[in-house]
Amino acid sequence: VNCLDEAAGLFEVFLPSVKYPFPMGSISIPQPRFLATVRDSIGDDGEYHERLIGDLVLQNGKDILKFEPKLFGPTFAISAAGWARCHVGREGGAVRMVADVELGMKVPKVPGLSRIMEFFVKNYANQSTKDCTVALAKGADIMVENKSS
Repeated sequence: VNCLDEAAGLFEVFLPSVKYPFPMGSISIPQPRFLATVRDSIGDDGEYHERLIGDLVLQNGKDILKFEPKLFGPTFAISAAGWARCHVGREGGAVRMVADVELGMKVPKVPGLSRIMEFFVKNYANQSTKDCTVALAKGADIMVENKSS
């Protein structure tokens, strides 16, 4: 996480690159970069106390996904767009996060490729959102520590 403008709550969040093998080939993604806007939240609902809301927008989605067939055919570059809204808070003694994610892809018309990409992106998006939310929560902790010292 890089702080771009602490007062405005703007951060840059990077995730690691991934290469995921399938029986038909592999899908790889270089390090995705997200612009994150974070703001304090004071939502309370029973035992749940919301602490922050973070909006994440993918910045480098053009040709970000690559599908490499195992046996034959060309490598395909696939563009993606996505955003997520993450709510982070406490419930009892645990941290709770909820995320709404929207994704879109431009997939070439190749038999079976859409299904493979949907499976990969759904799993990757869920994990990425969790990773980004954890990073935002840790960044919020650092901001609070810096303000109090």
